[in-house]
Amino acid sequence: MILIFADDMGYNDLTCYGSKKIKTPNLDRLASEGKRFTNFMVASSVCSPSRAALLTGCYPKRVSLEKHVLFPQSKKGIHPDEYTLADHFSSAGYATTAIEKWHLGHYPETPHPSATNSSTTRRGANSSASAKTDGKYY
Repeated sequence: MILIFADDMGYNDLTCYGSKKIKTPNLDRLASEGKRFTNFMVASSVCSPSRAALLTGCYPKRVSLEKHVLFPQSKKGIHPDEYTLADHFSSAGYATTAIEKWHLGHYPETPHPSATNSSTTRRGANSSASAKTDGKYY
């Protein structure tokens, strides 16, 4: 299973959903060979709360991430004991990889899965990759 969760993407931003301006041949091929969902709601209009909800299955407020976007200097993040979507897949025997913009906390108690001082298994992913700029993961 490949789950693509993109910030600020509108319904008409992919060719397979009708875009005439943006060409997305690789995503179009994935959509034509897989399952397309055409009615989807997110728990928040900004990335950190909506990512937390998707990964944990909880409303953002239940995981204390309902108020705003988290950045590398943020003083909080997703609790390391939260059971994530990747944990569910891993426990069912699937190999998991998270390729992402994290935005769910960057302190030792809420490590980014790609950080060298953290274990990716704490987030349920067997491996991960993320953009790193100025020594910070995004």
